[in-house]
Amino acid sequence: MGEKNKTCNKELSKQLISALELDLTDMKVTGKRILKTISELSENEKKELFSCNRFESDSRVYEGSFLDIVSHNINNNKVVNFILDEADKYGLADFQLTDKNNREQSTALHWLASHTCPEVLTHALEVLGDNANKALSIRDRNGNTPIH
Repeated sequence: MGEKNKTCNKELSKQLISALELDLTDMKVTGKRILKTISELSENEKKELFSCNRFESDSRVYEGSFLDIVSHNINNNKVVNFILDEADKYGLADFQLTDKNNREQSTALHWLASHTCPEVLTHALEVLGDNANKALSIRDRNGNTPIH
């Protein structure tokens, strides 16, 4: 887990925000830009990216973990899966997430179970492996059937 209120360094924040805002009408383009941005980062920059929960540029501020922000802004399973893989390398796939209105607190797995398609959830479980047991009381997108 990252620090509770850690702001990402300005340069990295600008890279993320410019990738997100490249073309919000074309999620495929935005998704590819995000993947390219992440793949070009150093290991230290990736650690920074995945441990922060606030990203600022001159024009915009995003609150929430990187996974949270991308999940809310990009409806692209490949991108979310890639980010889960990257986050898990740093032990961060169980980040606490909130919904768009900052109401719900849940693990990344719980959030993915209720907000994305089964393929993404399945991939998340595969990524976490034995650590999936940490994410107790995960429910399906209807919120009523525990996933075992």
